[in-house]
Amino acid sequence: AIVHKIHPQPNELIADLDRLIYTQDEPFGSTSMYAQYCVFRAAKQNGITVMLDGQGADEMLAGYGQYAPARLSTLVKRGRWIEACRFAGRASSLSGGRLKLWMQAARLLLPNLGKRMIGRWLMPSWLNAEWFQKQGVVFNPASAPRQLEGLHAELRQTVVATSLPQLLRYEDRNSMASSIESRLPFLTPNLAEFLLRLPEDYLLGRDGTTKNVFRRAMRGIVP
Repeated sequence: AIVHKIHPQPNELIADLDRLIYTQDEPFGSTSMYAQYCVFRAAKQNGITVMLDGQGADEMLAGYGQYAPARLSTLVKRGRWIEACRFAGRASSLSGGRLKLWMQAARLLLPNLGKRMIGRWLMPSWLNAEWFQKQGVVFNPASAPRQLEGLHAELRQTVVATSLPQLLRYEDRNSMASSIESRLPFLTPNLAEFLLRLPEDYLLGRDGTTKNVFRRAMRGIVP
């Protein structure tokens, strides 16, 4: 295999910015979109027309540190306190420290309390809260993240509603801009359904290993 490495530079981003904005046609929140844009462009320049991409692997196999609190909340809810404490100690680096990990897990375990607090914050002091309550009006913004229970629910949320749909749109626009057919093997329906049904510790290991079962499966196959 011939390896091609892309190193986007600030002056290149400035030169390509108008074209990148035109390609995406909607706001994007990271310059990683430009790195991806450059990768597809380089592939086109080297005569490649079909590419494989790993989109969906992190969202279905718990590849991000943000999933650690959801895993911890599952262990606590099932009364597995010793295992929960061990997991928190080993996985604390994924979420910015042990205290932060426990606090994020508590937020998932107390969704109703969180919703009530959000409702109070949204109610201005000059409004008659009691009157609105009698009318059945609930102050709960649509943009507020839905409180989920357990790692599986968190993964499904990022796959179907939040992170992944956005990333797929970025990829679709960037690949089409260079006439590249981008294929996503992890998002084959049967594989996706299988991964989202695996036990939680297959996904996020007891020692905090992300994409646990996939890493084990690839031992001896890839570095």
